[in-house]
Amino acid sequence: METYICFYTTKPFWTGEKPDIESLISNADAFTKSLSEKTIEYENDSIYLAFCKDGLVMTRIKELESRRDEFKAQNGKEEPIPPAIQFTSEYLNYLNAIQVILSSSLLKVDNFAYFKNSSIRSGEAFTMSFKDGKFNSSGVPDNLTESFYSGRYLSQYNRNYPIQIDKRITFRRAIKEEVFRTCYDDLNLIIDDTEAIQMLSQVNSALSEYHNLNFRQSLVQSWFVIEYYINKKWIEFLYSKQAKIDTDKNRIDSTRRDFLTGRDMTSSILSNILELNDLIDYDIFEKINTVRGKRNVAVHNLDLIERLADKMKSKPGKKKDKRISTDDCWDAFLVIKDFFKTEYNLDLKMSGGFSYSTL
Repeated sequence: METYICFYTTKPFWTGEKPDIESLISNADAFTKSLSEKTIEYENDSIYLAFCKDGLVMTRIKELESRRDEFKAQNGKEEPIPPAIQFTSEYLNYLNAIQVILSSSLLKVDNFAYFKNSSIRSGEAFTMSFKDGKFNSSGVPDNLTESFYSGRYLSQYNRNYPIQIDKRITFRRAIKEEVFRTCYDDLNLIIDDTEAIQMLSQVNSALSEYHNLNFRQSLVQSWFVIEYYINKKWIEFLYSKQAKIDTDKNRIDSTRRDFLTGRDMTSSILSNILELNDLIDYDIFEKINTVRGKRNVAVHNLDLIERLADKMKSKPGKKKDKRISTDDCWDAFLVIKDFFKTEYNLDLKMSGGFSYSTL
């Protein structure tokens, strides 16, 4: 039995050319077979990745799958996080990382900002199993995923209207093979680094909030990623300075290490030292300062608290606008892009635009 974890992007697509719907609607089996076809498949020692004709993404993360039985065996034991939840959470990180790289790949190849980077949640991802290469069973997905998945079957369309005007058909965009090849190549740059996968998942979440006009939350989530890489670069810098003072004493002993990695070493101090040692560029250093300041505003609600305090004044002074803006978010994304490029040689592309409906 082969098990795959699957998801659809929020905005659906055709893998390769759009199928000839006209020639398929007279044969329900042929319709389902065409839309379910694994149009493009990739595989190596770390991952299996397939893109079906109707845009379903199917994957097996082999390191995780090798531990599936281990997670099952832990059920019933007292754990801080139940094993089934931990396993699903880790898989969702990979799915969200795939999504952000797929979005980046489309921007690279066609300069087309189509995907919204909406976070893939539990219930939107689902399991499919095959036996001897033939479909055996699947989970029951939720929300839009359920609508797209049921769209593989002619019986799930309204017979009172032409199938061609159904949103699941007419709204899908054809995405060419080069995009998926780029996605696979870029994914392989970080597929064996679980921390990078987790950070990419957070980037996808930050982009999702940005595209949904929640700039405050987007910037806060972006800062979590930035702060991780500041600390990563700092630890690597300390490691490069480690040496034996004599045969039994390290230059950075446990006391010094605890201080240099403790609370007194703020992200502001670390980024200053990293820049002075040419480990981050000066323009990135300046953007980090800007983002950190705005992150403090957002996390501590400084702008809202100032408004409350102004009520005590007979003549409130004019305050500087401290709201989180699209420019603030974009500064954060540029820092993240730089970190992924320098750490993994991964050239992430992100869209600074967004589409919305006026209210």
